[in-house]
Amino acid sequence: MTLIGMLRQLCGAGMGFGRPNKPHRRRRRAGLLRLRRLRRFTTSWPRIRSGLPGGIGRMVGPRSQRWIAALERAGLTGQLEAPKRLLDRAEALAAQAREAKLAARKRLEEANRALLEGMPDAAAYGAALTECGPWLDEESAGMIGMMQASAQVRSNALATAFAMATGLYSQPQEVRREVVAETAAVPELPREVWSAASSGQASTVAIRAGREADWARIVRLGDRWDSIHAAAQLLRETGQFQGQLAFPGGCPTAIGIQFLNWQPVAADGLETVRRLLVPLRLRATIDRGWRPGLWLAADHAPAAEADAKRKRGLFAALGAGKSTAGKSPAPVNEFA
Repeated sequence: MTLIGMLRQLCGAGMGFGRPNKPHRRRRRAGLLRLRRLRRFTTSWPRIRSGLPGGIGRMVGPRSQRWIAALERAGLTGQLEAPKRLLDRAEALAAQAREAKLAARKRLEEANRALLEGMPDAAAYGAALTECGPWLDEESAGMIGMMQASAQVRSNALATAFAMATGLYSQPQEVRREVVAETAAVPELPREVWSAASSGQASTVAIRAGREADWARIVRLGDRWDSIHAAAQLLRETGQFQGQLAFPGGCPTAIGIQFLNWQPVAADGLETVRRLLVPLRLRATIDRGWRPGLWLAADHAPAAEADAKRKRGLFAALGAGKSTAGKSPAPVNEFA
């Protein structure tokens, strides 16, 4: 027998060096398969778990609830029944999964206690393990299936609300018009309120001046304005308004969505208003003639056209003035 044949016999006998024998290869292949499954699980599991409610996940569920809660604060409660039903279904799936997990652990404890204290019954113990297996922890098949279903239903709720974004956007626009009109109708507050260093100090000044009702109204309308703005921002995040966010004349998007008369705002006017107390900012923009609201590019187009027409008229008037320079003025009939 050659030296190579002897070495192969030794390796086949499992001496621990050289090429492993077939059983070793099978065991190693099985271990590699388990490792690959574990890697696939560990990379996909955080995405599954993060989309679930309660202690199971913290991404899709809170985002859906935050999104819909912001729309409700903006006064769109009746328009969100479909996504809210889906959120309720997702909560029910997650709750059932948690209940099944607790029941499985309790059943396993009872089976272990019966095995230790009573007569040994391997068949009953095996049946208990089979019954509890899918629900013992988050890595069990039953729990993963329920979690995936809950995450998918929550994603469907968010997608349903996103699909409604175009139709919903006109409603915050109308509410903002009402808020602007109500804010403009509040009588002018004392100068001491505007110069106050804090909202508390401004409230005290308003109370002493007998204007606490007007101050409370300004604060309430400012909060409503912020809620509408937050809801509109979430609607724009759906990506269905990209074509309506390209404002004419080089208007910045962040300014164009809030102010129709945007040129004074772009000229560092916004920084001046931001130095004021939060409840007073909306009224300040109204007093400055910035025309606050919830605007899209289509809303800016008529204003831009009117501004261009005004400039053309001004240039025409200047041209007419130049052409008549040096000529005697036309007679004026005072009683015409």
